[in-house]
Amino acid sequence: MKIKFLSLVLVFMSCSSAVFSQQVLGNFTNLENFEWPRVIWQQDIAAGWDEGLIKTSPSSNGVIRGGFGIHMHGSRQFSFWSTGLQPLLTIEGGSGNTYIKGKLGLGTYSPQASFDMAQTLDGGNLGMVFGRMAEGNNEGSGTFLGVRGYETQNTVYSGKGFSIEHNFYGVTNSSINFYRGSSQFGGFITFSTNNNTEQLRIDGSGNVGIGTISPRERLSVNGNIRSREIKVEATNWPDYVFEKKYILPTLNETKRYIEKYGHLPDMPSADVVAKEGQNLGEIQAKLLKKVEELTLHLIRLEESNTKQKKRIDEQDKIINNLKKSVKK
Repeated sequence: MKIKFLSLVLVFMSCSSAVFSQQVLGNFTNLENFEWPRVIWQQDIAAGWDEGLIKTSPSSNGVIRGGFGIHMHGSRQFSFWSTGLQPLLTIEGGSGNTYIKGKLGLGTYSPQASFDMAQTLDGGNLGMVFGRMAEGNNEGSGTFLGVRGYETQNTVYSGKGFSIEHNFYGVTNSSINFYRGSSQFGGFITFSTNNNTEQLRIDGSGNVGIGTISPRERLSVNGNIRSREIKVEATNWPDYVFEKKYILPTLNETKRYIEKYGHLPDMPSADVVAKEGQNLGEIQAKLLKKVEELTLHLIRLEESNTKQKKRIDEQDKIINNLKKSVKK
């Protein structure tokens, strides 16, 4: 099919004032019953639209059936139509707003999402930019927030798949990085700041590490923590020390234990704490237990001192009476 630009202009002029006019711009061979054999330039003022380049079927006597078309509206609206004359893409002339019906795929005929960029990203290639800033945008790759792709099985990237990164003056400043696990599962996420140095990690088990790449607890911090308040939930609080059935170790027993092991009974050694750390709630309970035991020893010591003082007072009274008797 050949269409000359001049004939297209003449058709536009001839049908610009018609209520319903059409002009055949080309013919197609009807190889199948479904094939649309003609393309027309058409106007329908009564229907509220202007010129459109549309495929029709001769079996419908020139009336538009399903097909596709390009539609220009009087409001400077530009549309692409599909079967059933439903707009698939519309661009408004005044605002430039664009409407797309269905899924939009870049590099694919089968988009799986509302917007699907099917180009595979690897080797650290930049795939999409969400936005740019003027400052530093003329340096290298510029200043932007975007998505970069890597290779999960390339040891150079340590299993990294994607990253959402902030570039400033062409240099990666901070990023959120997504890593694969040992299979389809087990992936983890890292957060990098400053010069794109990792600061925080959430591993595949949900453990969070700050300043460490191998968190062993729900929160592992390699550094100082400052807080107004820390609340620790603990069980088996040592009030049982004050129960009558509790056997209080004697100070002599405690002395022998210290001489043998070098630390208090029920307390971790310095070597254990240096290697494994210490549970805050657990150590608070153990310390309180020792304070309570010490309190009981002090109470008993006070009782003993009181009794001893009473005996001394009685003995002093007897001695004073004897002295008086001797003088007589």
